[in-house]
Amino acid sequence: MNDKNVREEVIKSAYLSSGEKGFEALYNCYYGDIYYFLLNMSADCELALDIAHDVFIKAYNQKDIADYKIKAWLFKVAVNEFFDYKRSYVRKIKYFIKNIYRFIEPENDAGSEFFERIKDADDKVRLRESLKKLDEKDRAVITLRYYNDFSYEQIALALEIEPGTVMSRLHRAKERLKEVMKNEAER
Repeated sequence: MNDKNVREEVIKSAYLSSGEKGFEALYNCYYGDIYYFLLNMSADCELALDIAHDVFIKAYNQKDIADYKIKAWLFKVAVNEFFDYKRSYVRKIKYFIKNIYRFIEPENDAGSEFFERIKDADDKVRLRESLKKLDEKDRAVITLRYYNDFSYEQIALALEIEPGTVMSRLHRAKERLKEVMKNEAER
């Protein structure tokens, strides 16, 4: 049994013994993954914190969570919460006004830890800026696959799409990312 399955089983058994212990195990195990995923999607620390908070409130209130594939379910909730937030017209305007200057001159944020998997500091900055230029659906599939090590099936569950769609969307997203990074390098 691999480490991911062991973590899921520990959480499920903790839920079966006590809902409080189960939630604590779930939170300790997946909060960082959810937060950094949302940070990558939103490029906004406060927004990522708010949405992560909402995700874990839903997890706390969810009955029979031990019956689910917990990690995939959490990311599905995170994706839905993020897109619900983005669909809100008032929030869109507030988000744009608050972040207009961030797109002109990027600032350092707490999300820099997220990119420490990249060895070279220049590549971190280039990748981070390039990811920001992709649309949310492309960022979601790339982040879930390469930063959260999701399988195609887990991504399909999280994004509520077919596994075949995941493969084609991931391929197109990687091509778009390569193109964005190539265009940035030429400047």
